[in-house]
Amino acid sequence: TEIRQQRGEFEGAFDSLVHLAVIIDPNGVIRHANHAFLLRAQQTREQLVGRQLSDYLSQELAQWVRALPPSPLPGGFAVREMDDDSLNGVFFVTVSDFCDADGAVRGRVFMAPDRLTVSHLEAQREARRQQLTQSEKLAALGQFVAGIAHELNNPLQSVIGYLDLLRTTGAVTREAYPQIRTIAREADRAAQIVKNLLIFARSGHLARRPSHVNAILQRALRSRQQPCRAAQIEIVRNYDVTIPRIHGDPLMLHQVFLNVMLNAEQAVVATGRPGRIDVASTADRNQQRLIVTVRDTGPGIPEDLLSRVFEPFFTTKDVGKGTGLGLAISYGIVHEHGGTIAAANHSEGGALFTIELPFNLLA
Repeated sequence: TEIRQQRGEFEGAFDSLVHLAVIIDPNGVIRHANHAFLLRAQQTREQLVGRQLSDYLSQELAQWVRALPPSPLPGGFAVREMDDDSLNGVFFVTVSDFCDADGAVRGRVFMAPDRLTVSHLEAQREARRQQLTQSEKLAALGQFVAGIAHELNNPLQSVIGYLDLLRTTGAVTREAYPQIRTIAREADRAAQIVKNLLIFARSGHLARRPSHVNAILQRALRSRQQPCRAAQIEIVRNYDVTIPRIHGDPLMLHQVFLNVMLNAEQAVVATGRPGRIDVASTADRNQQRLIVTVRDTGPGIPEDLLSRVFEPFFTTKDVGKGTGLGLAISYGIVHEHGGTIAAANHSEGGALFTIELPFNLLA
């Protein structure tokens, strides 16, 4: 029973390798092949075992394997990068001695990591590293912004309070009243900026209740339907009607979708020609995430600016045409819900925003 268990663990670990792996005896006969090699060779394990490894390699690679010095190999292994037509890929081939518990050589292990697979895994690792770096940077920026916003809020509230006092007590002359009104309006605008900064820093309070993401999306899109029609922008909706409701703040989520929609709309308008905005919702039940995507046919986001789009006051618009707080606010709201929001460029052009909300918000 113990031997069977150990054999099962070995075969499971061997088959879980994403790289092609084969164990051969000293004569080059296949003793074991992992699942990746079976798929690439389009053979079953029964068809492979007992055959020569060279039967499944290109002539050049088979000759290289046969020409290796007898065991033990100098240094214990041999390496070569090769394009193999038989296995349909570019491989970084490694052949090493296969030894038993006493150190005696019983055969060899043929490993062939597919360079495309390796490149894909490296790209995924780099993307995760960049996401982590971005999250850490925005988290640190959020703490910094929250401190500043709180410090500004106290004197600002005093200014607004004294202005109200001046107006209600009649201590302001008629001639000065327009100037007082202007000061009050600008103070209120500053207070709103502070409030938005606190939302980015996730210092706000959510009014959670059962909400359906599709309904919130629809309300946000409806408010932009007329301006999009005037700008010759087609809105394409693709909702998954089976997604569950979540326990979130519908007003805050509405602001997120509206901000992202406005960003997409402005990107299309900037091209000076008709365009399209694709809005979709779906549920990844394996990862337990609700996913909303908004893609536009605008010019996309310059690669060197992708990491900055969620920073407060960052904007690519002309001076006076944007505060640079819309996406920063959206970032704070989504993260307050325990989700993520990411910006990327679509492979077919335009920008793609992806908002994910966890299933642990289920109502």
